[in-house]
Amino acid sequence: MNKENIISNKRRIRPIDIMIAIIILGSLWGFLSELALNTMAIIKGLPYKGGTAGISIGLGIGIMGIAVGIFRNLSILPKGLPIVLLGIPFIAILSKLLIITILDITSFGKINPYLAILWGGLSLTGIVSIIGNKIHSSNLLRITCGMLAGFLAAGVFYVVGIQIMPCPYLLSFNNMGSFIISHGLVWSLISGILFNTGYLTGTALKKILVKDRVKPLFYYTASILLMISCWAGITFFVASAS
Repeated sequence: MNKENIISNKRRIRPIDIMIAIIILGSLWGFLSELALNTMAIIKGLPYKGGTAGISIGLGIGIMGIAVGIFRNLSILPKGLPIVLLGIPFIAILSKLLIITILDITSFGKINPYLAILWGGLSLTGIVSIIGNKIHSSNLLRITCGMLAGFLAAGVFYVVGIQIMPCPYLLSFNNMGSFIISHGLVWSLISGILFNTGYLTGTALKKILVKDRVKPLFYYTASILLMISCWAGITFFVASAS
């Protein structure tokens, strides 16, 4: 992309649009993770080795990939893209915790999925910050980065979880090695595939948004409706599981 196009993109991407994107993507992560938790609870016989925490990480890394694709040339903030990426997992966690508080649910038996969201978000943000613009160079590199983020998240999730908030899921493993081999590698593969898929989706969305094919009124209205839908969905799933 030449200098003229980059300047044009800077002019079209406003801080309010960045904030909206962070809230939408974070809310979507929260909704999809709750959907995954409840779906897995319903179909316990599904032959999937990875756990719902792994699904939450994979989905979230894919959603963060959308942000990387949309804001690939973002330089209007002091820290650029990492600030956007860091906001997404925190919104995902906040959306779920706020609804738990509103519904006055005191049980935090499912705290580990929140940790999974946090570690997944931090891992990918760190990797993207280190790789820099090379992240846009090839599908293989993005898949590798997503896999590494999922793998690191799995490792940290186990170590921290087993020390601070051990649950039957983590305690079912004899050691970290058995967890990584049977589950962590699955998390890694899912994260790699979904990160690149999210990135390609984000680049496609950017072409639509930057060229002003979407009118501002429609864009903001659709954004508000999507946020409301995500939060309503999270509320429904949290309430039904309580």
